Amino acid sequence: MTTNLQTLRAGFSIDNLPRTCRDAVIAARRLDIPYLWIDQLCIIQDSKSDWLRESANMCSVYENAYVTLAALDSPDTDHGLFLPSAARRVYQLTAPSMTEHSDELGIFVRQHSSGGSLGFIHQRARQSSSALRAEALEDRGWTMQELDLSPRTLWFSAHELAWTCRYGTACECEPTITTEYNLGSTAPIIGRKQLTSTLSSDLKANMQHWQTLVERFTARGLSVTSDRLPAIAGLARAFQRHTHDAYLSGL
Repeated sequence: MTTNLQTLRAGFSIDNLPRTCRDAVIAARRLDIPYLWIDQLCIIQDSKSDWLRESANMCSVYENAYVTLAALDSPDTDHGLFLPSAARRVYQLTAPSMTEHSDELGIFVRQHSSGGSLGFIHQRARQSSSALRAEALEDRGWTMQELDLSPRTLWFSAHELAWTCRYGTACECEPTITTEYNLGSTAPIIGRKQLTSTLSSDLKANMQHWQTLVERFTARGLSVTSDRLPAIAGLARAFQRHTHDAYLSGL
């Protein structure tokens, strides 16, 4: 807000931030990332001119981000990144040692989720897009281009931590990078390289791809109706750059 802009520039305690923003600061510090972009802090909320300027830069912000932190199951900024869940409880079991003189081994295990799959990335590979609507980020209009444009995403879900990038995916239950779950219409990301690879010199194929993006986008909700075009403008700009085609109000 313009009323507290100078105060924020002078410095403030992260304890004053909403829980999700505070957790993002903690995560960035643990990853040795010195700079963090949070729209709630980096856009002056009551300044239309600042909002218009910054919203126009969304494509550049997310395409060039080192990594995007995604609060998959947090419905708002008060819930945080590190969500408790019965599905991620870890239990310690003991097992006999394989050698004569060693003590018993400690094994840490976790129950399967109620859906019978190991984690949210695995669920995405097995469920239809309509079945993913329960996830908070899948409902929001603004988050689609943020995640589709990001080259890397670290997902914080109630079930587990997970990672996606153009090379593959990894998660708590399958920490080795694999490309198995990047394939198909329910892949967690498109990403900068993925968007380029899905486009071709075939104008009809590219337009069909754009139509699919618009269908995904319009199935999501927006708190402010006038955000309909700005919330997809970054994705449109990236698409236009690769196709060298004209863009006009969603078309």
